[in-house]
Amino acid sequence: MLALSATALAVAAPDILVVGGTGRVGASTTRWLADLTARAGNPAKLAVGGRSAPTDSQRSRLPQNTKFVEID
Repeated sequence: MLALSATALAVAAPDILVVGGTGRVGASTTRWLADLTARAGNPAKLAVGGRSAPTDSQRSRLPQNTKFVEID
């Protein structure tokens, strides 16, 4: 399924929201998605969602240009 996703991502730049993306697993997933879509030639517009804005140390684990969306 992941190989099919990489092919599908080549069509249009997706907007992706990773809920809980500031934690260890979420940040890793967000980096993986950034790398996957960049390799497909169409980098995604990524956002991470959570209850509070990420700290500086959490933000350093995220790809550049990742936006934050407050979710409660």
